[in-house]
Amino acid sequence: MKKTKACCRHPPSSSDGSLKLEVNEEEEHDHKPYILQLPDDVTVHIFCKLPIKTLVECNRTCKSWRRLLSDPQFTEDLFSRTPDCLLFNELNHPKWKGQFLVDFDRASNRNQVVLKRFSKIIYPNVKAKVSEYSLVGSCNGFLCYRETLLYPAMTEVHCFYLTNPVTGESLTLPTPTEPAKRDCLGFGFSPISNLYKVVRIMSPFEGSCDVMVLKVGSGIWRKTGESFDSFHGNSLGVYLNGFLYWIAQSCNRDRPFLYAYGIPVSVSVGAPFLCAFDVERECFQQLPLPPCCLHLTVAQLKLGVLKGSLFLILRSTPNMIEIWVMKESWTKEHEFTYSSKFCVTQILKFTKEGKIWFTHENRLWAYTPKMIVRFDLDGLPSDLSEGFLHIPNFTPLWPSLPNRNQVKQESDKESE
Repeated sequence: MKKTKACCRHPPSSSDGSLKLEVNEEEEHDHKPYILQLPDDVTVHIFCKLPIKTLVECNRTCKSWRRLLSDPQFTEDLFSRTPDCLLFNELNHPKWKGQFLVDFDRASNRNQVVLKRFSKIIYPNVKAKVSEYSLVGSCNGFLCYRETLLYPAMTEVHCFYLTNPVTGESLTLPTPTEPAKRDCLGFGFSPISNLYKVVRIMSPFEGSCDVMVLKVGSGIWRKTGESFDSFHGNSLGVYLNGFLYWIAQSCNRDRPFLYAYGIPVSVSVGAPFLCAFDVERECFQQLPLPPCCLHLTVAQLKLGVLKGSLFLILRSTPNMIEIWVMKESWTKEHEFTYSSKFCVTQILKFTKEGKIWFTHENRLWAYTPKMIVRFDLDGLPSDLSEGFLHIPNFTPLWPSLPNRNQVKQESDKESE
């Protein structure tokens, strides 16, 4: 029998395998566009110089840039340096159904709508006859919304959602089990425990107020030990440095309620005050407002945050607005007098130079000591509704929450 020789070949050594792998990686790297071959630190440095609109577009371009833009250290540094933008919420608009982000620094250019998002961030309940969305709060670039559902039996159900309009992610929060005819809401963050919380002050027309808190990711609304006499105030809380703030007034239950269509609409109240809620400790404290506010009502006051400070908008007369800023104490910064033909719906932002951004007749306007200018931006609906200051955050929503499995990530497909 003829013998056959078997040829035994040695398998390639580990060094040979790693060499081939390195060669393949180099070839793959060489085929990339030059901009994608830059080191990460160089790319990050470039990102820091770009305007918000360009960063939003870069976030949609490729996975490597999306990875860099979502890096926690980079996003934290970028968020601290990002200027305030204006976000218009058109979720209730019969036609637009979207959110529009405008860069204030470039608003003089008509084509500066940064982000148009028509994605299904919030899922409407088809069984309800009426569905309306309202903002609960904005915190660290995340938005909290409430959807009010009205069923055929005239039963109201409130659903809460957490979203990041830049990344398109959304989270459905648990529905509260206890109804309330009216409430004050807030959305804040505790830097100590690194938790986001939704706060609901249930303010009945009689009796004391109960406070419900939801830790985002826990799935449970629970009562805190805090309760106080009935008060009415701004429905939405303003967040700053671990605290939520409302402007409120104590109710005087010794005098009768006024009714309209069978519903109590006003009561005798005391002087307005600033109600502060510690998000970490879940307790309240009462702070004073400027002395000129003592004889005003909640309807004449509006609270906001700008450049790390609380500011107060005060309407003492129909055609004049005062702007106060909380530094070491309340300081009057601006006085804004306007024509009686203007009905200033909402003050959005003011600058050191005296420019004041506001809405009038569902349009965006800017006031300076010399003139009032209307801004019509391309891609922005002509009939605006709710607008508020917002700082975009490229941090993904799901890594920021204790229970990441609850987060629904939306598709990047959207209408431009």
